[in-house]
Amino acid sequence: DLAGIPRYFHLDHAEIPSLIMQALEQATSHLPRNVNPSPTVSTPPYNNK
Repeated sequence: DLAGIPRYFHLDHAEIPSLIMQALEQATSHLPRNVNPSPTVSTPPYNNK
């Protein structure tokens, strides 16, 4: 039901950057500091065009 999706994204645009930063901080806080994602994995192929 694609009609129900927009309500999940109904956020104030000013709040989005802070929510993203909080999510990133929570994600990185649970990862070991010496673990780095491989560039070949984190970079989607379509960005290389």
